[in-house]
Amino acid sequence: MLGSVEIGTLISALGCGIGREAYNPDNLRYHRIVLMTDADVDGAHIRTLLLTFFYRQMPELVERGHLYIAQPPLYKVKRGKREEYLLDDQAFNAYLLNQAVEDAQCFPDANKPHMKSEDFKSFFSLYQKVKDTSQRLSHRYPALFLESLLYLPRVTEAVLQDQDAMLNWIEQANKHFAKIIELDSEKFVVRLGASSEEGNFSMVLEHTKHEVNKSFIIAPEFFMSDLYQVCGKVIDIIEDQFADTAYVMSGETKTDLIDVPQGLNQLLAAVQKGLHIQRYKGLGEMMPEQLWETTMNPENRRMLQVKIGDAMEADQIFTTLMGDQVEPRKHFIEDNALLADNIDI
Repeated sequence: MLGSVEIGTLISALGCGIGREAYNPDNLRYHRIVLMTDADVDGAHIRTLLLTFFYRQMPELVERGHLYIAQPPLYKVKRGKREEYLLDDQAFNAYLLNQAVEDAQCFPDANKPHMKSEDFKSFFSLYQKVKDTSQRLSHRYPALFLESLLYLPRVTEAVLQDQDAMLNWIEQANKHFAKIIELDSEKFVVRLGASSEEGNFSMVLEHTKHEVNKSFIIAPEFFMSDLYQVCGKVIDIIEDQFADTAYVMSGETKTDLIDVPQGLNQLLAAVQKGLHIQRYKGLGEMMPEQLWETTMNPENRRMLQVKIGDAMEADQIFTTLMGDQVEPRKHFIEDNALLADNIDI
């Protein structure tokens, strides 16, 4: 980093020098140093590098509260004449959710009262999280397998340790795949895998498409991951509360929920039809007026002040993932691979 032209320009602009002989934090020319990077994952990587640089080379600037992080939006959403800037994917999903459930009433069973608005919103939010995380995990597991989890019984730790229960789940999974796959050129087959030292069984997912075979090991840890725990909550709610007569009324529009995931997807799709959505890949995509309004105007901008703990964490992550030692990086990946739910590919 120290050999970078941009870092050299930054050091010159700050005016406090660098290194044991030249560095003097009292010579800083500015009260605030604002890190302004793109709102996507690439921007987060650059921000981590810069945080590490300041923590290692100019720690006093962090300790004295000079370092800030700008909060540029990732989305602009326009509905009619109203425009809103949304910080990230989480804010965007929350916006779609609020629009979908606004004035909507969910009837899980046509013969019973409608679900409370807060309960429907909470359930919809859980489903949205499962859907979003499944999309990001589709580079690791077949998307159809991840989508099918909501249509199958919940896999608990007790099930993972019971061979008969696992075989029963696998039988239901294979029946589900046979029912939903229409092309003869594609085939999914699940079979029982090996048992771990703890007595938990794994699964093997075999995918054949156009005579090309791929096998995926579904380890027991997958069903203990954060993704599947949320998925399990959605499965429980669908099994416990939703009947074949379920539907949602939104104004004059009725959406059947015989297939609950498909019905919720229809609600989200209907919301997006009335929106103009712009996703900024970088700050350079914004017009100068937009950049001023959303990120730089002191009257309405949002900034995070960096504390020493933030810089320390960035330094630790950088050292682990980008350092010379291979073992810490290997252990980090092994320990966190199945827990990750914020991956942007």
